[in-house]
Amino acid sequence: MEDRPSITVIVPVFNGIRYIGEALQSIRTQQYQPLEILVIDDGSTDGVAGLLSADFPDVRCHRQEHLGLPSARNTGLALASGALIGFLDSDDVWAPGKINLQADILTQQPELDAVFGHIRQFYSPENEEEVRDHYRFSQEVLPGLHPDTMLAHATAIRRVGGFDPKVEMGEFLDWFARAKDANFSYRVLPEVLAYRRIHAGNMGIQRRDETASGYAHLLKAALDRRRKPPR
Repeated sequence: MEDRPSITVIVPVFNGIRYIGEALQSIRTQQYQPLEILVIDDGSTDGVAGLLSADFPDVRCHRQEHLGLPSARNTGLALASGALIGFLDSDDVWAPGKINLQADILTQQPELDAVFGHIRQFYSPENEEEVRDHYRFSQEVLPGLHPDTMLAHATAIRRVGGFDPKVEMGEFLDWFARAKDANFSYRVLPEVLAYRRIHAGNMGIQRRDETASGYAHLLKAALDRRRKPPR
């Protein structure tokens, strides 16, 4: 299709050499053009930069000191050139045809700011038994209000603003709450568009005690914003 909107995919990574190759390959196989893949290396020390230069020379890589996931996402937004923006965590993978489907819908329905899909979680095979012993999750297909499944107009994302660097757990929930307050219009497709890997290194597993309290704090902040009288 001619005159398709350009897409930038932002992939933040911190010491993610084990899985990022699968993530990037799932973007490559989308067969969409024009497509920019932008990896933000958030101070990795595991050699991921060497892997990228050797195996993924077509990928644009920006390295920064370790500032955390929200800041890495913000750096990607500042550097992205695409009219549409997607995100993929470095340990997850996209379903084939994801962005073709979403880009077509955003083109056909210009009133939408973003399109999401459904997501399926899976245990990473190399430590499935270990993780299963300590962490149970739904293996059903779930509505994916998650950065992995979102494709959005760059102008709409920038209208909402960046991710809060102070929110280490649930930074996308915080952003999405602000997006809804800004009348962010979106559609959730029934198709599974992304697969979220569950493994021993997941931040949500490593910091489970912080996750629950962090989400409660985000919910309170969102409610407080909505209770403020209009200026």
